Amino acid sequence: MVASGVDASAVADLLKRVDGDGEDWVNVAEEIGDRQDAYAQAELDAGHRASARYFFLSAASFYRVASYEIHDITEEKVRLNQKTTADFAKAAALFDPPLEEVNIPYHGFDMHGWIYLPKDAPEPCPIVLMIGGATGFKEEFHSHAMLMVERGLAVISIDAPGQGITRYLNGGALEVECEKGIGKIVDFIKQDPRFSKIGIYGGSAGGYYVTRTAALDHRIDACAVYAGGYNLIDMITGDERYRYYVHHFAVLLDTEDEAVKGLMSRMTMEGIAEKIECPLIMVHGDRDPLFGIEGQRRLLAEARSEDKRLVEYPSTFHGAPEHASKSFRLLADWMADHLFA
Repeated sequence: MVASGVDASAVADLLKRVDGDGEDWVNVAEEIGDRQDAYAQAELDAGHRASARYFFLSAASFYRVASYEIHDITEEKVRLNQKTTADFAKAAALFDPPLEEVNIPYHGFDMHGWIYLPKDAPEPCPIVLMIGGATGFKEEFHSHAMLMVERGLAVISIDAPGQGITRYLNGGALEVECEKGIGKIVDFIKQDPRFSKIGIYGGSAGGYYVTRTAALDHRIDACAVYAGGYNLIDMITGDERYRYYVHHFAVLLDTEDEAVKGLMSRMTMEGIAEKIECPLIMVHGDRDPLFGIEGQRRLLAEARSEDKRLVEYPSTFHGAPEHASKSFRLLADWMADHLFA
């Protein structure tokens, strides 16, 4: 949470009240978000734009993590996602240059995202397309995006079908052939003369989405993954702690729980991984409980890329969060090296 932009002192308050005092996660996280939103507005009214931006981002993060415990698209889920978007938009206006909001039409709904531009960016500029996972969406990738911007890269961070605002507010469901919706985002980038080479970057389930896209859409110039998977079905057939993902994916796919296993069994890199030709880097925990390291080792072996690399960190947690400061910067440096080459 902290690595993804949530204020550290407020996280301590959340965990104390939930784990120590037994309060409800959703209610406490939303309450903290409201408190941080009010503080941010007061700082903005006082002319303290940097502080206001920080606390608007943190408020958005608390609304986002509050919604994690709600899998169905309820009024509460919708409200929290609306608050996430509203506070992130308040922060977006306070960057220099401001972030650009984008809505890309696809199959009757819009895919919602943000474009980050480096200050005084050259034209055309390389751009990184960032895709979130099954629970952490574009707002969670803000800290990742800023690392790219610091290195002179533009970023489009977006909720693809089945993610975030695109799913919960706009109705866009996840597709088995997820590369099709992401390909529409690539079309959008290609039509903008400000951008040149395209890198793609995804985490967790998003790591699967982006490697599949890199294999099937050769307009992608470089692919970076952290904590990705070879078979998406591993999320619901592996560690018992993650069996709740069955219903979660039913919501993302807009189907019934009973249909999830059949659909997810088709979401695999088997027969596809060997079509990856662009430079590829993956970072992974060696004992990841959600996506086992064996899948990424297999992906590395099967990809046809001449330039390919798997970095393994000692970790028993999904995403190897204890190594996040290093791994996120490693991926940003690698992406800059390859897109500016």
